[in-house]
Amino acid sequence: MRRPPGLARRRRRARRRPALPRRPCSTPKG
Repeated sequence: MRRPPGLARRRRRARRRPALPRRPCSTPKG
């Protein structure tokens, strides 16, 4: 089965980005 050149590139960069530092959701708003 031949795969398009776009598939190989996508698979190579399939790693998820590191979770960004999120602000605490428990902080009271307003």
